[in-house]
Amino acid sequence: MAQVAIFKEIFDQVRKDLDCELFYSELKRHNVSHYIY
Repeated sequence: MAQVAIFKEIFDQVRKDLDCELFYSELKRHNVSHYIY
């Protein structure tokens, strides 16, 4: 799966659930070393 597709999936999930903990764990799981504000 392309990185962009992974991000889109994560962001859609977070937007739906407003779950910051999930968002953080997904970023870590995909080894994202930078943060987007």
